[in-house]
Amino acid sequence: MRLVFAALIPLILFGGVAAYVEFTDRVRPEPVNLETRLDDQAWSVRLYPTAQLEGDADFDEPSLRVQFHGQPVFADSEPVAAGREIRIDPLQGVRAEQNSLFVQATFSATDSADEKSAQPAALRVQVFRGPQQRAERTFWKAEGRASISGEIKFSAPRAVTGDEPHDAGEHP
Repeated sequence: MRLVFAALIPLILFGGVAAYVEFTDRVRPEPVNLETRLDDQAWSVRLYPTAQLEGDADFDEPSLRVQFHGQPVFADSEPVAAGREIRIDPLQGVRAEQNSLFVQATFSATDSADEKSAQPAALRVQVFRGPQQRAERTFWKAEGRASISGEIKFSAPRAVTGDEPHDAGEHP
């Protein structure tokens, strides 16, 4: 009787493992097939001043200057009216991952006292990828200062090339 039990134990173990492997193969779901598109959306920047911008001709200072990765992409020496939309379209050279846009604006010193008390001076900056807004920041003019400057950072998705393998996003 012991010999029969000794022979049945390996048969039961191997049979159980074989049945389990066959069962998992039957219930395994189909792999997910992800389709990706290349990034073909154009990037653009929109700026909205709430007060008139005016450069300083004596110091060759523009009323509005925009730099992207340290390179000038927009500079206007002429006065810019309050509420006017300024567009930089398309924004060239957007890199995958982190991008930096530097903005400098000089506000007009000839605003009346009524305008100053009604609304503080600011510059709103929006970054778009196609129709979708990717970043927004408002730069406020401090009391007693004539200009503002600041940086807005945004990230861009990494473009997929045809040579790279596509996966289902399963990373350890």
